[in-house]
Amino acid sequence: MDSFFSMSGWAVEGCRLAADQGLSEAQYNLGWAHASGGGVPQDYVEEVKWFRLAADQGDSQAHKCLLVLEVLTHSL
Repeated sequence: MDSFFSMSGWAVEGCRLAADQGLSEAQYNLGWAHASGGGVPQDYVEEVKWFRLAADQGDSQAHKCLLVLEVLTHSL
């Protein structure tokens, strides 16, 4: 399945290294990658993990994604 958000293998590795070092933008991008399966396996647990790490550092986009996920999971 084609993803609207996709990273190549080397981009995923670079992003993961930056995310592991605490770069919130990289954490947010990994959240999206796991949400969409773009360059990594689709994994909603990993999606929330990376969005939460980014949001905890003040990333407003990651915070919004978590709020949307919360609304969607409570309305199912």
